Amino acid sequence: MRPKNGFFTFCFALVPGAGEMYLGMMRKGLTIMCGFWGLISICGFFQIDFLLFFLPVIWCYSFFDTMNSRSLSPQELKAIDEAYWAQGMQSMLGECGQLFKKRHLLVGWGLILIGVWSLMDTAIWAIGQYLPEWVFWAARRIPNVIVYIVIIGFGIHLVRGKRPQKSEHDFVAYKGEEHHE
Repeated sequence: MRPKNGFFTFCFALVPGAGEMYLGMMRKGLTIMCGFWGLISICGFFQIDFLLFFLPVIWCYSFFDTMNSRSLSPQELKAIDEAYWAQGMQSMLGECGQLFKKRHLLVGWGLILIGVWSLMDTAIWAIGQYLPEWVFWAARRIPNVIVYIVIIGFGIHLVRGKRPQKSEHDFVAYKGEEHHE
């Protein structure tokens, strides 16, 4: 197999994931591309602008990964792509499966929140023409405020961590007032 053209490698490296795909690492490139464009979609849909901070990080990772990988042989690139998929993606999918098993209630409430958010957003746009401008502006910010409150609450939950479980050694049975040892 011929080595890849340096100019084309550079051009494809400018699009997150496309450079990896050009080099033959399809799974890795697709994952990076879906992450990049998925983050843009999520930020646009939910209007969470501060997450856009991660876009340059993903872009730089993809660009430098492509440029550093271009000197590898096709066999090495294939091995990297297979290892990336086998180790990284399968463990992540396994962890997501465990999350759904253990936290199905949390995931369910999250889906309900997204649905209510979407309905509320649609309703606000529909009645927005009948509201004064300042009321419309404030009503459009309600979903953002809800997301920020959820993020802060989740952060507090993570900072507090798990509460220590009481062990059997901490339990002292009440034996009455007249117990003599």
